[in-house]
Amino acid sequence: MHQSNLIYHGFSQASIPYEPLYGPRCMVCGQQADKYYSRKDIIKPTFNNLDVLADPTGDAVCAPCSWCMSNKEHKNRNILRMHHFLATEHSLEWIDKSDFPAVLFDPPDPPFVVGYTFTHKKHHWLFSPVNYTKDVIRVGTDERTIQVTPAQDRDYFILMQEFYYYFNKTEIETRQLPMSKVWKAEIDDIFFYEQMDQLEQRAGESIFPLFLDMLQKPTEEPAWQKQTRKPSTPAQMSFY
Repeated sequence: MHQSNLIYHGFSQASIPYEPLYGPRCMVCGQQADKYYSRKDIIKPTFNNLDVLADPTGDAVCAPCSWCMSNKEHKNRNILRMHHFLATEHSLEWIDKSDFPAVLFDPPDPPFVVGYTFTHKKHHWLFSPVNYTKDVIRVGTDERTIQVTPAQDRDYFILMQEFYYYFNKTEIETRQLPMSKVWKAEIDDIFFYEQMDQLEQRAGESIFPLFLDMLQKPTEEPAWQKQTRKPSTPAQMSFY
């Protein structure tokens, strides 16, 4: 099943037609359809993701792909690309950023489609394949699909969330973390470096920018180990 079918029918709450169709093949998903639109009505000249379409030279766009691409049947034609979303066979929900971790780490029963937008402008649904398991979740973003393994990745997201209590997102992204903030919070130096090592280990993975963008400022201070001795001063501090 192509993701556009699940998204469209989740929105319309109509049953998904599993019987074969005999119209032209959709240039986006490659499936045959009995209802379709012309390419010129759906695909804008500025569209730059032709390489991910089933047939970039085609001329027909099926109803589900047409709705996802332009939201033709909705007054706000850009609404899908503007939102993080969760689609199932029975619903299409816009997901607030603050609620997105719950979708990743406690997903619904499959099949489902998950999309996360960084820019609120691009067709992230094109990179959002249908998920048939809860064990590994494929999340569509603006230019690529990111794979999340909830059982393995939940603790790393919590770690990033804890760093966000003390540091801003730019500092976390670059791992340029001012020691002045560590001293002010009276965090144990050795414990901090251990946490920093854990953060650094996965900073090059595709989940890092996704988790970073998802972060919400914690209201409670993490239970990080505090100093049991006089804090080091900048002149005394030994970096390694």
